[in-house]
Amino acid sequence: MKNFIASMLQDEKGQQSTKRVIALTGTMFLCITMMLNSFSHETIKPSPELVSAVEMIVCVCVGATSLDKFSGRGN
Repeated sequence: MKNFIASMLQDEKGQQSTKRVIALTGTMFLCITMMLNSFSHETIKPSPELVSAVEMIVCVCVGATSLDKFSGRGN
C-alpha cells in the first residue's frame, strides 16, 4: 500500500510531484471537512470562500499535472 501511494505521487520521471501532493492533500481536506460538516451544527462550518479557494487550488494542481503529462516537456 505504501508503494502504491508513493507511485501515485511520482511523475513520469519517478520524482515526487508537488502538484500531486498538494492535490491529494487538498482533496483529503475537502472530503474530511464535508464529511464532518454533515454531522455538525449549521453554525460550525467553514466559510464558503475558504472551501472555494481549496477547491480551486486542487483543480489547478490536477489540471497542471495533466498538462505536464501530455505536453512532452522535459523529454
